[in-house]
Amino acid sequence: MKTDIILIFDPVDRFCIGWTEKTGNAFPVSENSLLKEVQMDPETERWVGSYDSGALEPVLNVSEMILENDVDDRCKKQILKAFPVEKQLKVLIEMLEKAGIPLTDDFLSMSAFIKETRNVNARLKAAYKKTKGSKYLTAKDFMALQDKENQKGGYEHNGVHDIDKPFDMEDLL
Repeated sequence: MKTDIILIFDPVDRFCIGWTEKTGNAFPVSENSLLKEVQMDPETERWVGSYDSGALEPVLNVSEMILENDVDDRCKKQILKAFPVEKQLKVLIEMLEKAGIPLTDDFLSMSAFIKETRNVNARLKAAYKKTKGSKYLTAKDFMALQDKENQKGGYEHNGVHDIDKPFDMEDLL
């Protein structure tokens, strides 16, 4: 069934990035947005092409679009799953420190910052374990709890301590 649709276009490449049903008489327009109002049936039609030269086409005539960004994102996710950024940095830092080559000030600064941040993180974990009135769960313990609760018919998460909330820094010493 055809309905009033607002197509949303990327202002850089001018290709359609989404749509929404029109509600009311006006829709927001900014100088950085490209919007086009059309009558279309989202179940049977798609916008094909750019803002300037595109047109509605039946879904059957639209070949599957494979976006380079989607392929790149999948690749990045696979790499990050096997080698999270922290692991990549650790490997590179160790390799460069052992290479016997002069290290730049920026590298030494980054390396020192990462090492200190990891030390603070370890102290935070120890402090959270000692904090009265809450229970610190390791990632492994939390996953086990979720699995156990899911087997009972569902897990309801009641909230987590806000790790950005200040607490007694004496616990870290």
